[in-house]
Amino acid sequence: MHASRLLLTRPRVQAERFARDCRLHLNDDLAIEISPVLEIEPVDSHIGTDGVDALVFTSENAVCASLAVDPSRTLVAFCVGEHTASAAMEAGWQARSAGGAKEELAALLRSQPRGRTYLHLRGETVAGSLAKLLSNTDLRVLEHIVYRQRVIDLTSTAKMWLDSDAPILLPLFSPRTARTLAPALRGATAPLRIATISQNVVRELEGLHDACLVVADSPDAAAILSTLRQLQDRTRLEGPDRPR
Repeated sequence: MHASRLLLTRPRVQAERFARDCRLHLNDDLAIEISPVLEIEPVDSHIGTDGVDALVFTSENAVCASLAVDPSRTLVAFCVGEHTASAAMEAGWQARSAGGAKEELAALLRSQPRGRTYLHLRGETVAGSLAKLLSNTDLRVLEHIVYRQRVIDLTSTAKMWLDSDAPILLPLFSPRTARTLAPALRGATAPLRIATISQNVVRELEGLHDACLVVADSPDAAAILSTLRQLQDRTRLEGPDRPR
């Protein structure tokens, strides 16, 4: 049996970590190609924290781009999920995780003392506004962009895979990545088995009629991994043809 093909398009640090998890938990041999479609570029700017009660992070990338903020690490960092919280703790902050989704993060902030001011350190492009979710509360959410994402080309191996007839397992973790990748996917000849983190990702793939798209049960890496395992098992049972 040929090795399953797994294409990872997240930024490299996250892709390499997810690749390690996939090697441990997916069945059979895996051929893994890491081909980020977005490169993280920190934005060099001064960020003051006067009057700020706590920080908010909605991605690991934001944590890594914010290491110069709050050098004494006196502010609590509220984080969207476990990986982001782990990154914040490794950077020296006391971190609290909301469990994986922006809506849960908004709920966690609403549960805090009233009248607080939060500084949301984020990327130039985000899926939904945290400030808007909290606009009808007495919380104040300031936003500061600490990084941008630059589109980069797929690797030659990734392009070759997409132009083949062998099935590809493809996890997609963000609408921005899906939107960037969509033109290449629409032109692919390979049968695509896509695990998405949310319905928002699926919406960016409209017109991708021949792919098998499955939304994970929850918006986290563990659920994406479970979905990939199901897609891999389905491919083994049904064969490599395009889904009908």
